[in-house]
Amino acid sequence: MKKLFISLMLTLTSGIAMASSGGHLMDFTPNLKDKAGLQSGAKTFVNYCFGCHSMQYMRYGRLATDLGIPDALVEEHFIFNGSKISALMKGPVAPKQAKKWFGAAPPDLTLVARVRGDKWLYTYLKSFYLDPSRPYGYNNLLFKDVGMPNVLQGLQGDQTCAPAYVAGTHGRTKRDPITHEFIESDSTECGRAAHVSGTGELSPEEFDKMVSDLVSFLVYAGEPVKIYDRTFLGMDLSQREVYGVYSLLFLMVLGVFVVLLNREYWKDIH
Repeated sequence: MKKLFISLMLTLTSGIAMASSGGHLMDFTPNLKDKAGLQSGAKTFVNYCFGCHSMQYMRYGRLATDLGIPDALVEEHFIFNGSKISALMKGPVAPKQAKKWFGAAPPDLTLVARVRGDKWLYTYLKSFYLDPSRPYGYNNLLFKDVGMPNVLQGLQGDQTCAPAYVAGTHGRTKRDPITHEFIESDSTECGRAAHVSGTGELSPEEFDKMVSDLVSFLVYAGEPVKIYDRTFLGMDLSQREVYGVYSLLFLMVLGVFVVLLNREYWKDIH
């Protein structure tokens, strides 16, 4: 028992360390009720992610049904290798080729939201900044020395590295006692990314919406039954919640018969 307790504590500690090692996460809540947003996220994934990453545990047909996209449009705009609508969404690049070209095969993204978390993905996609020392010219605040290029740069524009703010007592950010402005550190380490406006195709608000839709789509892909597409007693519920309601109703009905059967068994004894 003692060894089991120690193992659990070490697991929790390592999990907390992994969660905190990536830096501050931005606040984000996926919207799985917005079908139009999920469709937009699927479009962004196919246009900007699917060239290198696969989603091999998701089928084109399941995506079309859940997101309300006609099969003909999926076949025209999502499938580029002649696969059928019932096929798995495997990327166009073979893992061996990808490993040869990039040094490591890009990971499959079907379950990335469940592994990393939605806030991590949202922060990661918005945290690329210019870094001439890197092979592709960009680095990431959340994933230092990341090997992935900044594929969304044309939409967001460039971000530059800015120094971190100095933390004061109780973890609060220090301010200048006279001007009350935030005090920045003189460290060469990048503490935050400052957006350079006017260099991207999208405004900051439009880019934020696009990233939100993409991350929401990845959350859906990791667990499709979480999508809100059912109505029960006037409430919008996900597939998983509907299954839960049906299961509870079944147990309630079953419980009545169990109680009656129990009384039948024990009536002669009492």
